[in-house]
Amino acid sequence: MSADLPLVLTVEETAEVLRISRGSAYEGIRTGEIPHVRIGRTIRIPRHALLTFLGAQPAEDDHPGVHALDQAQEATPHAQAAVRGTNGSGRLGVGS
Repeated sequence: MSADLPLVLTVEETAEVLRISRGSAYEGIRTGEIPHVRIGRTIRIPRHALLTFLGAQPAEDDHPGVHALDQAQEATPHAQAAVRGTNGSGRLGVGS
């Protein structure tokens, strides 16, 4: 399944994969149930986060940011959050 998905998905693509309505996908994003990142006003769902959310095992190459996160281990918490794409709480996109 992961080979068929782009590196990041739109909300509409995510809704299609999950077989839910677009409104339900936005609700899952709003509540933090569906992991996501915000780039400006745009919402994207990383493939590896969606696969993890679904309980699937992402392929080794599904974690392009892992090396950057490893390098940030000794950085400040704010820098670590920026690399992870979180707001520092460990939850992707929540409160962004």
